[in-house]
Amino acid sequence: MIGIPERARITNRLRLRLARKTEEKIRRLQKKSWFSVVEYHAKGIDIERVKNFYESLRGTPKMEEHMRRKRTREPYPSDVDIELLIYSRETGSPILTKDRDFTYFKDELEQRDLCYGILIDP
Repeated sequence: MIGIPERARITNRLRLRLARKTEEKIRRLQKKSWFSVVEYHAKGIDIERVKNFYESLRGTPKMEEHMRRKRTREPYPSDVDIELLIYSRETGSPILTKDRDFTYFKDELEQRDLCYGILIDP
């Protein structure tokens, strides 16, 4: 995404530069009136509901393909992603994403009311 060849060595100098650029962007965003950061922590029961959904797909060809591509042993996404799904449902806000944990199971997640909606970023 940032134009660095996939196998290129990322130096400490480049890491520092990227970190500083990211911090600058965040600071600029925080100064905007329309930008806000919301602290959110989902309830344990809601987290279990999402994990159970992904776990229920274990062994299906679709999930096996997803896990193989992702190179993981766990069928569910990260805790942060799970909370994002729950936040979406609770606030009625769709998620705009390219994340395959969401996009690959978009129809199932929406049908089971595990999120408000998923918009796939082209």
